[in-house]
Amino acid sequence: RIEKARLAAENRLDLAMRGANLALWEWDVRKREMTVQIPEGGDHGFDQGDAQDSDWLMTRVHPDDRELVSATFNAHFSGETAFVECEHRVIDGRGDYRWLLTRGTTVLRDGAGRPLRAAGTFLDITDRVAAASALARANETLERRVRERTAELLQVNSALAVAKTKADEANLDKTRFIAAASHDILQPLNAARLYASSLAERPLGDTD
Repeated sequence: RIEKARLAAENRLDLAMRGANLALWEWDVRKREMTVQIPEGGDHGFDQGDAQDSDWLMTRVHPDDRELVSATFNAHFSGETAFVECEHRVIDGRGDYRWLLTRGTTVLRDGAGRPLRAAGTFLDITDRVAAASALARANETLERRVRERTAELLQVNSALAVAKTKADEANLDKTRFIAAASHDILQPLNAARLYASSLAERPLGDTD
């Protein structure tokens, strides 16, 4: 009965891990050995089963992320943080890199406060990171298009402003031309009108 209950508990745990895409890890810090329990069908970049050398496991971490992972664990082991939590990449069984969210805490320390055993989880967040990256690229593309469109509109507005200025200048020149022409035309007409008026005012027969 005890064995049956244990198997049932393990089955429920495996189902929960598969549903959450979680892997469990336990680290014997003193022996520098880590045991990883991966759900069926999972590939979190680490081998399933017996304890493995933690230094070797670090080689599975992406070179650009190793310093971050080491610093995160060291800060926790020294008591600076209550928990371990960081996002990093590991190489999987196919040779591809996957993103993991690593969380955990120290579960046993010696009398001097040095860590002896730690435990936690690996959560595969590859799809989430890929979606966030795709969204960031889409936003960047949209922002670039907005900038390009804004620049085009500014150029069009600038060209329209230049065209309007030229049109206003042309209209002003036209107005000046019409005013000058009107003056030139009206001047002889006015002179003729004055002459005609003077003739009309003189008595008939006056030849002076």
